[in-house]
Amino acid sequence: MKSERLRKLFVILILMLAAVIYLSIFSLGTSWVYVHRYIGWDSDIFLAMGKFCKEGLVPYKDFFDHKGPIIIFIQWLGYVIGDGKPGVFVIQIVFLTVTLLGVYKILRLFYRKNISLCLTVVSLLILNIYFDKGNLTEEYCLPFLMWSVYFSVQFLKGDKPEHKCTQAFLYGITFMIGAMTRLTNSLPVVILTVIILVAMIRAKEWKSIWKNAVGFVSGSMIVLLPIAIYFIKVGALKEMLYATFVYNFKHGFERAPLDASEVLHMTVLAVPFIMSLFIGIVGNWW
Repeated sequence: MKSERLRKLFVILILMLAAVIYLSIFSLGTSWVYVHRYIGWDSDIFLAMGKFCKEGLVPYKDFFDHKGPIIIFIQWLGYVIGDGKPGVFVIQIVFLTVTLLGVYKILRLFYRKNISLCLTVVSLLILNIYFDKGNLTEEYCLPFLMWSVYFSVQFLKGDKPEHKCTQAFLYGITFMIGAMTRLTNSLPVVILTVIILVAMIRAKEWKSIWKNAVGFVSGSMIVLLPIAIYFIKVGALKEMLYATFVYNFKHGFERAPLDASEVLHMTVLAVPFIMSLFIGIVGNWW
């Protein structure tokens, strides 16, 4: 028992060290390594919004951005605990460590411990393709997404048709975290939820479906209600909803026509989502 605890602690420490090294090298927006650098990345805009909040300005009312309030809250927290970039860097370490633990747990469903640990560290090379200087909305959704994927894969691999409502509670949290950063960030957990729903319908677990629905909605409300209460209190709920959802949606359609390379790029990015949904539904139904 003691050796198993030490093993778990060793895994956590290795993944935390990997997170620190990775962020120090690749998170150009917040890393302590790059003292003199070009300013103007999305990370700098987010950091500025965090500073505005710490100085008492109200998001979407006193300043505008079309990202959701959670990314602004994280930047504000970075200023509270560490005066901006150092504080955000610490938050990034926590989030990436939890993300890597989720990846490790997923891999453990298929591989031995040592192989899973190695593959988890190697997965950072894949993450770097999409990391884009760091401190972006997707980065803060990853811990919730990875653990949602872990529980869903664990369920789909198992023989028991019943899916725990506590796991659906996590999916609800994940969905709302994604929606309150950028709506498209919630797409992966929507796909997971649909696949699991199909599996439960096929197993005729009607009672479990209702329990999971309650769990999902409850998880979503845990995230949504504090945000809604805050913006109602400061008189900016309408502005927040407009910026996060309406303007974001309109912004996507008001862009200049996409050229062929952009269309190809978007198509390639969409393929994994479409295929995972198709394979998940077909695999569970038949």
